[in-house]
Amino acid sequence: MLRPLARKPIIMPFWTSDKSLRFCITPTIEMLSDALGDPLYTFHCTVLPPAFCDWLFHVDIESLINVGDELREVNGIRVKGKSPLDILAILQCREGTITFKLVPGVPPKHAPSDQVRANFVYDPMLDSLNPKPESGLAYRRGDVLHIVSRQDPDWWQAHLDNDLRIGIIPSPSLLKKRLSNFQNGNLCKNDRNFNNYIDPDAKDIPVYEEVALLHPIPGRYRPIVLIGAPGVGRNELKQKLISYDPVHYKTTIPHTSRPPKSWEEEGKEYYFVSREVMEQGIREGKFVEYGEYKGNLYGTSLESVFTIVRSGRVCILNPHPQALKLLCMAELKPYVIFVKPPPFELLKETRNNAQSSFDENYSRGFTDRELQDIIDSSWHIERVYGYRFNATLVNEEINKSFKELLSIVKRVETEPDWAPTNWVLDP
Repeated sequence: MLRPLARKPIIMPFWTSDKSLRFCITPTIEMLSDALGDPLYTFHCTVLPPAFCDWLFHVDIESLINVGDELREVNGIRVKGKSPLDILAILQCREGTITFKLVPGVPPKHAPSDQVRANFVYDPMLDSLNPKPESGLAYRRGDVLHIVSRQDPDWWQAHLDNDLRIGIIPSPSLLKKRLSNFQNGNLCKNDRNFNNYIDPDAKDIPVYEEVALLHPIPGRYRPIVLIGAPGVGRNELKQKLISYDPVHYKTTIPHTSRPPKSWEEEGKEYYFVSREVMEQGIREGKFVEYGEYKGNLYGTSLESVFTIVRSGRVCILNPHPQALKLLCMAELKPYVIFVKPPPFELLKETRNNAQSSFDENYSRGFTDRELQDIIDSSWHIERVYGYRFNATLVNEEINKSFKELLSIVKRVETEPDWAPTNWVLDP
């Protein structure tokens, strides 16, 4: 008695007479019973062309296609129920990239996948050493990548967070080796485009950072850190956010070594301490940032940030970018927003029309040179510190930018976000 099963194109291996491994597609498995009623199985299959088999064997090693996977589509054409010859005809008529839609033959293991955040930009089409640039995965700095395979020491397989298409990416060891060659002037002929996709100044930055989802903790909010060039509008955005909800959003009270003025109260405008105490705190790394003005020290203490966090409020900061080195710790888990200027002409129009209130020093308006300095400084900040940014806000118009900032802050308070793995593991 013949009981045919549903047609399912299945990938199967077989060995040829010359001991080479080839693949075939078997679309039908027929189950028969003999005179004694014992089941027998008959496989109807089509052998794929050697060139295609070689490619498939190579891909199989890379764990993109596995023996037993069910083939559903080839370049968007449904093949379920088609004969092997029909599938072969589709493959032979195609040029260039072939895209398969597969159903895993073996259920995937439920081991946690590896997630990393890219700290540089990569374009495989600019990488002359990529063995298969058309199969490469392009990504931007800050993109979260899910690592599928690390089997090859030089080329990993990964996909973007919200895109399941898998491509190859350079491994950290390969990038570090190429970065070292670049800095030492030992680039080979095929590696001349290396600086097109990785910052040669980024020698101390991990190319990939392991991340995990950080879920909001009620009553313990992440500090919001606004980073940007002087004059770009960070201070005004901070003040608008605090004015919007002064109970929920707070900023730190700075320390100073100058004596208090007659109308000043301790802990209101400043914390007044001796110069010796401040210098000692600076040496011990207790200040997020500090500086000297007219012979007096001013600074923001790390403890003042913790005080706001422990009080159940959101700490809003707009420090110098160098402060990120101290702020970016598991105990604080800050969310860093880069405030970026718009293109020059729009920057000039919006700032000068408003007679810019971003900084009291610029109440007269900005010169073209000062506007260009904002853009140049922003470019430098993004290049050096961009790997620490969680979001970028282009400050075209202050009210529009504030609404966007408020939306980002609300999202940080209520939704999970990718963060360094050690931040997630640290309670």
